[in-house]
Amino acid sequence: KMLLLCLVAASSVAHAAMLPKGVPPSRSAFYSRAKEFQCLDGSARIPYEQINDDYCDCSDGSDEPGTSACPNGHFYCENRLHTPQLLISSRVNDGICDCCDGSDEYEGGVSCPNTCEELGRSHREEHARLKAVRVSGWEKRKKMVEEGKAMKIEKEAGVSELKVEKEGMEEEKNTAEKLKNEAEEKEKAVRKIHDDDMFSRKAEKKRAAATLLFNTIDTDLDGKIRVDDLKGLEYVEKKEDGSVNEESLARFVSENGEADIDHFIANSFHSLRQMRRDHMAMEKREKEEKENGNEKKVFAIPSIESGRAVKVEREITEEDALHEEELDEFDDNVPFVPFSDEDNKVFDAAREAREKYDEIKRKMDDIDRQISDAESFSSLDFGEDLAWAPLKGKCSELEMGEYVYKLCPFDKCTQKEKNGYSETNMGRWKGWERDHSEMKYGEGTTCWNGPPRSTIVKVECGDEDELVEASEPGRCEYHFTFRTPAACTDPAEEITHSEL
Repeated sequence: KMLLLCLVAASSVAHAAMLPKGVPPSRSAFYSRAKEFQCLDGSARIPYEQINDDYCDCSDGSDEPGTSACPNGHFYCENRLHTPQLLISSRVNDGICDCCDGSDEYEGGVSCPNTCEELGRSHREEHARLKAVRVSGWEKRKKMVEEGKAMKIEKEAGVSELKVEKEGMEEEKNTAEKLKNEAEEKEKAVRKIHDDDMFSRKAEKKRAAATLLFNTIDTDLDGKIRVDDLKGLEYVEKKEDGSVNEESLARFVSENGEADIDHFIANSFHSLRQMRRDHMAMEKREKEEKENGNEKKVFAIPSIESGRAVKVEREITEEDALHEEELDEFDDNVPFVPFSDEDNKVFDAAREAREKYDEIKRKMDDIDRQISDAESFSSLDFGEDLAWAPLKGKCSELEMGEYVYKLCPFDKCTQKEKNGYSETNMGRWKGWERDHSEMKYGEGTTCWNGPPRSTIVKVECGDEDELVEASEPGRCEYHFTFRTPAACTDPAEEITHSEL
């Protein structure tokens, strides 16, 4: 095999030496020695000896690959140990070294050192690194193929089992739901009885307190309150001149100018009671200030640490005075009546029934999710050999500037600020472009006064899954570069002629 490679290389070198100067090896077949040369565009036929005679005979410049005679011609630099290149013909023998091997200045007007080896060293090192990555990535890709096939078998087999399992749970769920509904009806009935009792107690207490206050206002005891009755109260609203504001009192009576006990309870009791409390609290405060100045008062307040009442000394405030007046003879608060032990048993039974039903429903929802995931797996394009399948459900992130970009293959692309929490959707999976070389994501979050965000992901061979680049070439249009073993091809099929 080595002998064959050497013979091929020797043959290539010998053939290249026979070619006219400036002809690339890819066009060697068109420059075989013959009596005549046909221009590559077919525009003319000339004697072979007129190639590179510094006169442009062909309209495409193909007869002058090694001179600057044709403005549209090109000169081939072999640049051994580096990268070959094509120059426009005007740069041949112009006194500037363009080819690293100096072949473009063959007339000797300037001395060009051969720098190809030096320049090619980093290129060869990078080439060797990329080759190693391709080899490593290819080996990992083969494992991904096996993993993808195993996933397909597992998911397809699992769907049937999951559907059977779910079907078997339907009756259990229906029974649990029935028991839950029955327990909740009992719970609802118990709570209604309790709530109705509390409502009745509150209504009774409110009527008693309201009647007491009503009687203090109804001075003629005729069962009616009128504006004239209210005008005599010390605690009703006064104008700046001290006179009663009759307009404000009209809201406490009906349109006929009177209020019976029912109207009073529904529309006036709470307001008038509060006005009375505020007035009495302020009177008490003013009296104490006159008698004692700013004398401190001892209060017993609960301690947060011990839960016991401890005495502290501080100045009395308006809030303290108001608090002291809250519990007066007109108070209509009713203490909460605890539920009985029997009631609590009903509540416990309802809670347990809910928990049992919720647990069964969670399991069935999880089964539905697994079935949906398995069925969607079959609908996605993971390549003929399923090498891309293991990437489903995995995400790669890249920090750039103030943002963190995330790619979740076959799902979505997102962006968020480094110190932020909310993500911006940059597109959901839409399929492949360019034969599995680009991923397309679309219908992301709409830009302000712009289109929905979209992302094109270019995939490259790599020995690890890695998001390496993110950019925004157009408004709301993003480009990612993603490297993964799934994008690697067989290195054995990538041997180039230069490697021979």
